[in-house]
Amino acid sequence: MMIKAIFPTFLHQDPRYFNKGNGGFLKRTAYAVGREVITRNDDSRNHFNTSEVLGNAVAAGVLSLYDPAADRGLRKTASKWSQQISLDTVFNIMKEFWPDVRHKFIRSFKIKYCAFISIHSKRTWLGMMKALTSVPCHFS
Repeated sequence: MMIKAIFPTFLHQDPRYFNKGNGGFLKRTAYAVGREVITRNDDSRNHFNTSEVLGNAVAAGVLSLYDPAADRGLRKTASKWSQQISLDTVFNIMKEFWPDVRHKFIRSFKIKYCAFISIHSKRTWLGMMKALTSVPCHFS
């Protein structure tokens, strides 16, 4: 909530992740990692992602308040903060490449499904299944 609502509102930053969508693997991965520290402001220019970095730090600090007093400290809070930043970075990479993965696997599944239906369409139950599911068998 701090990272996606409170800090971005006050700092006029856009917390959404915008896919690069083109380029090689390394460029897109670098872009996804860079979005952890660079974000768009309300003026659509790139700025330091204060809401992400500061929001995760505050969240780690609040989370450490639930630990016993003996387990609290700057080192443990910094560890939680770095874990959260690392997880967010991994999720950015997944957001960057998920459309490509989805397109490849869903398209492959639809092609296999349509081939199966076209081969076995004379059987009554398969014809009914095709009619009920109405999966389009055309691809661009």
